[in-house]
Amino acid sequence: MLCHGRRGNNSEQNINETRPGELAVQCIACPIPNVNLLSNWADAPPQMRFLYYLFLSFDICFQLKRKKTSSWSKDPSP
Repeated sequence: MLCHGRRGNNSEQNINETRPGELAVQCIACPIPNVNLLSNWADAPPQMRFLYYLFLSFDICFQLKRKKTSSWSKDPSP
């Protein structure tokens, strides 16, 4: 984690000087207003609100890869 946060061999800042949250990476899939989410997203008409729904899922058995397949016969998983 420290290497990915450029703290492993950093001569400018010691590992002990790393502040809480400084190594955190912002999720590119999470909606961020004015970055990847329109500023007026809350005013969307009812027929377009599905675009802003939050979908959460857990892939404990790695089964979500099947969501991309068009049919059971084309499913590449065992």
